[in-house]
Amino acid sequence: MGQTKVRPEAFAVPLTQGIAKPAALDARQIEQTIARLQSLPAFYPALQKALRLAQDPDAGNSQLQQAIHADQAIAARVLQLANSAYFGFYSRVQTVSLAVSLIGRERTTTLLLRLMAGELLTLLAGYKAAAGEIRRLSLATSAAAHTLADRMLRSDKEEILLAGLLHNIGDLMMFTQFREHYEEVLRLAEEMPRAEAEKAVFGMESRVAGKRLLEAWNFPPFFPSVVEHHTDPWSAHFPTAPLAAIALIHGARQMAEAAIRGDDSARMLLSLPPRLLSTLEVDREFLADVYDQLPEAIARLSGEQD
Repeated sequence: MGQTKVRPEAFAVPLTQGIAKPAALDARQIEQTIARLQSLPAFYPALQKALRLAQDPDAGNSQLQQAIHADQAIAARVLQLANSAYFGFYSRVQTVSLAVSLIGRERTTTLLLRLMAGELLTLLAGYKAAAGEIRRLSLATSAAAHTLADRMLRSDKEEILLAGLLHNIGDLMMFTQFREHYEEVLRLAEEMPRAEAEKAVFGMESRVAGKRLLEAWNFPPFFPSVVEHHTDPWSAHFPTAPLAAIALIHGARQMAEAAIRGDDSARMLLSLPPRLLSTLEVDREFLADVYDQLPEAIARLSGEQD
């Protein structure tokens, strides 16, 4: 198999030298930060209204289309995403009404959630270069997750793509809101497990903070569950279907990290837990083929996000 070429140095987050150790935080301070981050962008009410209508079985398509049309920014982004490679329509979708009709209510809901996720990620990362490195890891994971879901013929591949984008949002929040503390975690993680380092410095793990942030933004339960459990899906007692979806994100993250290191497919496969194969019901050759497609998938998704 060919070697995946993604520059590992592009994902490095440099430690700050010569700064005094910051005082440890506690869970209350993290919760206060999450509450502050609920000060949302101006078009959030319009987006929330569209989401409520998309999720309301008694609301007609015309009501949903009118809600989307009411905000030009939302309408433009809906059309942009509807025409992306991830929906794969053969001809260009010109109107919101046609987009909703072709995509369907459930997938329109996911598309609107992607808009909300984009606002949240922009709110956190802004134009901070180092935060962008964390975001690039989320893009690589999302591209791997979507490619896996697509090749497995899953009907929820757009939800899987979004879950990949959001899976490390706790890291992004901790880095952007508590930079010195985050760097202290990185220092301590050289001497102890990362989870223990986060508890010592933040008062909670970043994955738990990310889960609570998505809950505060009213994301459906699946997405906070992915954020909380993607590091070890088998540690919680999930029914079969959610376990497979969260395990898929776990595997996608391992693939993304292998790509960042520049591993070839053989080395990448060694990094995957054996139970991933049985949970996803795939074999090693299948995963190697997906991995070989990853550079193209990352490039495609990165272009869509720009």
